Amino acid sequence: MLFCANVITCPSVFRSFTGLDAAEFEGLPGHFEKAWEEHLEAASAHQERRRKPGGGAVPTTLRAAEDRLFFILVYLKLYPLQVVMGFLFGMSQGRAHEWIARLSTILQKALAMAGAWPRFGGTTPRSFVPAGIHH
Repeated sequence: MLFCANVITCPSVFRSFTGLDAAEFEGLPGHFEKAWEEHLEAASAHQERRRKPGGGAVPTTLRAAEDRLFFILVYLKLYPLQVVMGFLFGMSQGRAHEWIARLSTILQKALAMAGAWPRFGGTTPRSFVPAGIHH
């Protein structure tokens, strides 16, 4: 399975997966986590969370903000099939689809918080990074 912490140690591989280098990536997880928390608060305010009897939420490999951000950046950079995303990140195709839908909107919100909307014509994750964290 892919985890951000494992891939970020290989700069060329990390750039190939995300379009960003480690320094560019480091400025984003804080905003992403804040947008994630707001999403969770809004979701719980609008609907009652139901749990299966005797069970709980489905375990996920995307526990850390960095891994959730890495997941959606990999998807946006490479656009692999959802079944491939599921395989790479240790989940089913259906779960990958759910994460892609959820994290896409959270990434948009996080980029707005960071003041990092894509530059005109921006189509890669690198175009989302605020100018202040480029080398």
